[in-house]
Amino acid sequence: KNTKAKDTKLDLNCPICGSEIVSKFTKSKKQFYSCSAFPKCKFSTWDIPTEEKCPNCGIDIYYCPDCGAPISVNETKCSRCGVEIEFEKE
Repeated sequence: KNTKAKDTKLDLNCPICGSEIVSKFTKSKKQFYSCSAFPKCKFSTWDIPTEEKCPNCGIDIYYCPDCGAPISVNETKCSRCGVEIEFEKE
């Protein structure tokens, strides 16, 4: 009953420090993504990370977990569904 789910390593690098990004779950079983170097690196996001970058400015592209719309780390909410986006960077 008190078993902790293992972190799943993704084949992606942290946009802050370059370490691997891992998929984790909160106590309430909500999935999020964070840097494997935590607590040294504080990067984490609810949004689905990808290797895609904006062709115009090169910023990392993520996908909204609620509607699947592409979003970037300089936005504060999804342009399609309006979900508030939290990118936690140092």
